[in-house]
Amino acid sequence: MGAKEKIPLEKEWTTNANYSYDNPLLLEHIKNGGNYGILCGRGGLIVIDADTPELEEAIKNNLPETFMVRTGGGGLHAYYLTDDQKKTVLQDNGGTHYGEIQGTGAQVIAPTSTHPSGRQYEVVGDHEIIYKARGGIKEALKEYHPTDKPDTNTIPPDNRPKIKLDILDVVSTTGMTKHGEEYWGAHPIHGAKTGDNFSINPSKEVWKCFHHDCGGNALNLLAQKEGIIRCGEQLRGDDFKKTVKIAREKYGLQDGDTYTPPPDAVEALPEISKFFDKENKFQPAWLADNITKNTKYATAIDTGEILYYEDGVYIKTVTKK
Repeated sequence: MGAKEKIPLEKEWTTNANYSYDNPLLLEHIKNGGNYGILCGRGGLIVIDADTPELEEAIKNNLPETFMVRTGGGGLHAYYLTDDQKKTVLQDNGGTHYGEIQGTGAQVIAPTSTHPSGRQYEVVGDHEIIYKARGGIKEALKEYHPTDKPDTNTIPPDNRPKIKLDILDVVSTTGMTKHGEEYWGAHPIHGAKTGDNFSINPSKEVWKCFHHDCGGNALNLLAQKEGIIRCGEQLRGDDFKKTVKIAREKYGLQDGDTYTPPPDAVEALPEISKFFDKENKFQPAWLADNITKNTKYATAIDTGEILYYEDGVYIKTVTKK
């Protein structure tokens, strides 16, 4: 990562672009003022990323003492070794967000790195990283594991709820500023040169990039994170299939299940997939045929009204001089 940045420089940082702690390239990078991250999931490592004082207090009161770091944003990173490294969002039954358990496919900014605000990540608990079974961690932080979700083990297979990719499984809100239901900050993939250029709404499962004037769901953001597409590009065809495969392998999206955007997002997106052939080529004739069959419209023969052409459509009243 660059100085005061949180975005990895290498695209394949979750798989191949990693360095051991004593790698000369890494040491030279740090010496020159660069930031660096800790890859979670490897060797059983997870990091409990506490964004609030309440979650930090629960960690200190209910879990064994371990290696801890004060983040540049004022939060706490608590490092543990465990038997299950799945990334988990920590929230209460009302959906209030308190932090995350960073696991496979995630990283945290390492000690001595510098936050965009200029504050440094500092070790506040210089202890050996402790092993704690994931079940014990969940019990210790049970207040932040919602209990009102259906137990899929007691539901007949045909009626089990679909597993979806949560947007907070892809990006962290650490260091971002909360505004109502939204979090604002630098884009987690390409960053920001001046101010906040990115927002996410966890309750609606959507994000917005103001720099490229685009937005989408968690799967699109994951494709950017994995270097499959760039911000502003559409996710479809082989890129879509590759992203779903990664979501299943790294983020727990189950085979046979489908990613389902929230209802308001579905209503906002046209069903364009039906107008692409098996080779993923757009067929405008199919679209024209669909419009002709399913759209009601009037012609000059059907109405005696005088209409005016303005901005691509016919209207009853002229609004511009």
